[in-house]
Amino acid sequence: MQAESDFPRYPVLVAEDNKVSRLFLEKTLSQIGYRVTTVHNGMEAMAAIKQQFFPILVTDWMMPAMNGPELCRKIRKANLPGYVYILLLTAKDATEDIVTGLESGADDFLKKPFMQPELKARLSTGVRILNLERNLKNTLQELETTRDMLVQSEKLAAIGQLAAGLAHEILNPTNIVSMRLHLLKMTETLSSRGLEAIGTCKEQLERIVQITKSLGKFSRKPCKSIEPSDINDLVFHILHLMGPQLNFEDINTSTGLSNALPLIPVDREMFEEVILNIISNAFSAMAGQAHKELVIETDLPAPGKCIRIRIADN
Repeated sequence: MQAESDFPRYPVLVAEDNKVSRLFLEKTLSQIGYRVTTVHNGMEAMAAIKQQFFPILVTDWMMPAMNGPELCRKIRKANLPGYVYILLLTAKDATEDIVTGLESGADDFLKKPFMQPELKARLSTGVRILNLERNLKNTLQELETTRDMLVQSEKLAAIGQLAAGLAHEILNPTNIVSMRLHLLKMTETLSSRGLEAIGTCKEQLERIVQITKSLGKFSRKPCKSIEPSDINDLVFHILHLMGPQLNFEDINTSTGLSNALPLIPVDREMFEEVILNIISNAFSAMAGQAHKELVIETDLPAPGKCIRIRIADN
C-alpha cells in the first residue's frame, strides 16, 4: 500500500458534470489526503491542465462539450511537463466500451457507483506509477550529469596526457643542450660576454625545465607506456645517443652488463630521462680531471626481486 504521505504530493483534477457526483468526489479525495480541483466538463479540464499541471485526472465518461475519452486523447497528444494518470469513471461495463476507453488513453476504469476504499486503491496505483516515472526522470538526469562529467573528465585527462608527453619530449633535448653549454664553458676560452651569454642561456633553460615539469604535473594520470624491456638494450641505446659527447669530453666508457637479466616492465622514456640526468651529474663531477671514466654495470642481486644498475665516475 502506498504511504499516505505520498498523496498530497500530487494535485488531483476532477472533471464531472453532475454536481452531486462532483461534490462527492471532492469530499472523498480530500479526506484521503489529495489536493483537489474540480471542473464541469472536458473543455474546462483541458484548459485547467494547460494552465496548471495536474498529474492525476479523475474524469467522468459522459460530459457535455468534451466527453471523457475525447479528453483522454487530447491530453495524450498535448505537450505537457509530465505524465497524467487518468482514471475514467463510467457506468459502462461492456468489453467494447473498456477497449474504447483504454485506446483513448485512460490508465484505469472505475465503475459507478463505487466505494471510497475502491477509489483510494485505484488512485494508490496511480501514485505508484507517478512515483516510478519521477524516479526514472531523476535517474535519467543523474545519468546525463554523470555522462557530462565523464566527458569533461576524459577531455581533461587527454589534455593532461598531451601536456605530460610534451613535457617529456622537451626535457630530453633540454638536458642535452644544458650539458653542451657546460662543456663549452669548461673547454673553451671565452670572454666575459661569452660567459655571461652562457649563463643567460642556462637560466632560460632552467626556466624551460620548470615550465615543462609543471606541464607534466598537470595530468593527474601521467602518460605512461609500461612494457617489458631489456635494461641492457636501454643502456646501450642511451650510450649510443650520448656517444658524440662522450668522445668530445674524452670520457672512457666501460660497461659490465649481466647476461642473466629478465625482461621487466618499465616506462622507457622515464628510464632514459633518469639515466641521462645521472650521467649529466657525472659529467659535472669529472670536469677538469685529466682522466675521465664512466662505468655502467647491471646485475641481478636477488633473482626474482629487482635489477641493480650502477653508474660511477672516477
